[in-house]
Amino acid sequence: MIAILQKKFAKLKANAEVVYFIEFFQALLSNNTEAVEASLRTLLTPPLVIKQNSEWRKMSHEGEYMCHFGMPFAKLAWILGHEVEIHHPLIVSELLPVRPLENYHNPYPFLEPAESTWALLNK
Repeated sequence: MIAILQKKFAKLKANAEVVYFIEFFQALLSNNTEAVEASLRTLLTPPLVIKQNSEWRKMSHEGEYMCHFGMPFAKLAWILGHEVEIHHPLIVSELLPVRPLENYHNPYPFLEPAESTWALLNK
């Protein structure tokens, strides 16, 4: 993904924030929590947040309550084990921790793996 971003977008002036996306993904790859946190703080500077949320606000009011790229990037960091502490009005900290369930019940048999589906069809 980093190579694609660098090749297609990093040189375009209109997509200058892509450089910061690349920095974020490189920080994730380096497994450095401080670098991940620093890159998120950069992505959450007012000019970038305004630019990122401008289109999102046109579609819904969610851009007024959450940062369009900041929230998913912060959640991704938590999923990958970087428990970043971001204090920003458009980051909902309560949504960041990852709490997996002990077991997952699938109420829809058609979503079972293919082998089970074939077993059901052959009955």
